[in-house]
Amino acid sequence: VQNLNKPENLYITAKMKDSDINYKDINAFLPTLELPQYTKLLITNANMEFEGEPTNFKSRFSGNIGDGQLTLGATLNLASRPMTYDISFSTDNLDLAPILDIGTSVISRGTLKGKGISPAEITADFNLDAAGSTLDGYDINNLTLSSHASNRTIDFKMDGTSGKLSTSLTGDISFDKDTIPSFNLVGELKNLDLARFIKDSKYESNFNFYMSADGRNFNLDDLTGTFRIGIDSSSYQNEAIGNSDIQCTFAKDSTKRKILLTSDFADFRIDGDFSLNKAVELVTYQSAVISDIIASKVNELNPLAVVQPRAQSDSSTIPMPKIIDEDLKFNFGCTFKDLELLSKLIGYEQLDLSGDLGGSIKNEAGNFSVAAELNLDYFVIMQKESTIYLSDFNTTLNFTRDN
Repeated sequence: VQNLNKPENLYITAKMKDSDINYKDINAFLPTLELPQYTKLLITNANMEFEGEPTNFKSRFSGNIGDGQLTLGATLNLASRPMTYDISFSTDNLDLAPILDIGTSVISRGTLKGKGISPAEITADFNLDAAGSTLDGYDINNLTLSSHASNRTIDFKMDGTSGKLSTSLTGDISFDKDTIPSFNLVGELKNLDLARFIKDSKYESNFNFYMSADGRNFNLDDLTGTFRIGIDSSSYQNEAIGNSDIQCTFAKDSTKRKILLTSDFADFRIDGDFSLNKAVELVTYQSAVISDIIASKVNELNPLAVVQPRAQSDSSTIPMPKIIDEDLKFNFGCTFKDLELLSKLIGYEQLDLSGDLGGSIKNEAGNFSVAAELNLDYFVIMQKESTIYLSDFNTTLNFTRDN
């Protein structure tokens, strides 16, 4: 260590050689940091070099995890404005089972070089190649990821293959002068066979998916844009599946938020002057509480266990979020359409439904309520020798509970 008496010129040269690092020891020495518990993680034959000032240095690290090896190298200048960095890494047969709880053999090479980290100043390139790796027994024939950032825009591209399965994703994220992001993504997943991953030939399939996203902002309350996911020229259990897609549109003006979901099997809408973040939090909480209340009543009315009792938790112990004390209201509606694809996936001979559902969800003054009206022209389920048919069915639901 040089220039200890002049902190602004402090210079460190340090080496660590052929050492072992047990992650359990790190947790024991630094309990207040509440680090993840990777009790099986052990790095052996660790070597590290550091040379330079605390904010302008070169470093290198290498070590073994099981039978694999990890190597890192970095040159960083945190004192420059903007900061600069040149980082490289490689892995050979790296087993991440102590972290992921699944067997891996990661063979990779990667680099990150550039300057700046904020959207306004970043200029950088990132490249990763992990061809030849395995994940939970599945061979990864090809996996590349590249990204370039400059002029407030980040472009990226990913391609991967595993056997017949292939995937790709390209897109860009750009930031305006207020660092509000706009994004555009296009991707696809081809030749997905569920039987290969579920390890059951009953689910033999060949799914081909595509997706796109074009919007602005990542915060749910400010998000606007259109998201689309679809399936094309696929098969499931020897049943051919044609083209079908789902499109979700988020729109917002100064007074109203609207969410529209359109698809071949149903059109769904939500609208009102409400916070989407708060609506998700409220519905998630109320769904958990109501589910436990219903399970409790079913068990009370089921003393002979005619219906299989459902395990339940004490709804009074579910933490109550602050949202239950806020006023919130939104309307919803759904028009049912063609359920042929859903029928094939579920395995019914026929599943058909025509009608609509509409209503509202409201939370005010510590009171939660749902009002809904269901109008069915007809409803048909056919499976083997059983048929259920319902027509001209109309009903209303009004549910209220104190929070």
